[in-house]
Amino acid sequence: MLSGNIGEWSEVYTFFKLLADGKLHAASAELTLDTNSYYPIVKLMRKQKDFSFDYELDELNIRISPEHKDTSEVVISRSNFGTAASEILSTIAGSTGNFSVPSVGQIIADAHIASLKEPHSDKSDISLVAHDSRIGNDTKMTFSIKSQLGSPSTLLNASGATNFRFALSSDISDAEISSLNELGVKELVKSLVQRGCDLSLQEVHNAQFATNLKMIDTEMPKLIAALLISYYSGLGTSLKDLVSVVSKADPLTIGAGADKVYAHKIKTFLADVALGMTPSIPWSGEYDATGGYIIVKPNGELVCFHAYNREAFRDYLLNSTKMETAWTTRHKFGFLFRMNDQVFIDLNFQVRFI
Repeated sequence: MLSGNIGEWSEVYTFFKLLADGKLHAASAELTLDTNSYYPIVKLMRKQKDFSFDYELDELNIRISPEHKDTSEVVISRSNFGTAASEILSTIAGSTGNFSVPSVGQIIADAHIASLKEPHSDKSDISLVAHDSRIGNDTKMTFSIKSQLGSPSTLLNASGATNFRFALSSDISDAEISSLNELGVKELVKSLVQRGCDLSLQEVHNAQFATNLKMIDTEMPKLIAALLISYYSGLGTSLKDLVSVVSKADPLTIGAGADKVYAHKIKTFLADVALGMTPSIPWSGEYDATGGYIIVKPNGELVCFHAYNREAFRDYLLNSTKMETAWTTRHKFGFLFRMNDQVFIDLNFQVRFI
């Protein structure tokens, strides 16, 4: 019997619910489901260890066809997938850690699902063919899934690659360094700022992340550095509030209309992270999730942001994300150190959904 965490079961829940519903509704920036805007689903595709299966929808049933012809086709009622989705959702509600859902074991086996999480190396979590009324054609789309079941998920994961190095504008003694390093990272940075000590960006630790950021916007490393200083000095937590703080400081000297410019740049960054860019992997500027984003709401409702409602998606990301402090010891940041007679501090960049 398959066992997994909430995120893995959320992926199966999404898959089953789409098979049962046969359509994927669009969302507003506030995640309101638009009953009049949806994509009728023709089929879903799912990879297994060795080959893939097509799950074709008709009015009542799902026809499951393997690309490997040694396995016979299977037909399962769409209502059975709806019942299984409800069972998964109710089990998720009271679960932590790894768990199984015994009541859906048979349909998982019948549907040839060998693992809860589909194997993939990019940001696309689910593939489907839907009818696109705008072009009058059936179109293959890939979506990234973000679940609001359980604790909020990260948008940009912390790692050594997301560390930024800053140099202090004034020297401090080794005794002061030792004393300040006893503080937590936010108290440390706040103390430095209150002393009038400026922090200037020296480098992004990971050269590939620096290149990826510059592909989005040549000023992006400098803008994120300003967000980091604002966040760690206690001026805000949500991206929306921090963008407002940075706009007033105007580190890029934009001048009139700075608030709109900074918001646009950060929205672009968030969307690129959501759909394609990973810090330490070379990025071409193209999206992995060509369809967009599927959100699993706390009540189990599915809504999507497609390329057609790009601005609603960008607004949603800015309004629904925050910066947070990762483990300082694991990612090796948040303390002062001296190197070549200059004092530095590394700060880590992590973004999570609110």
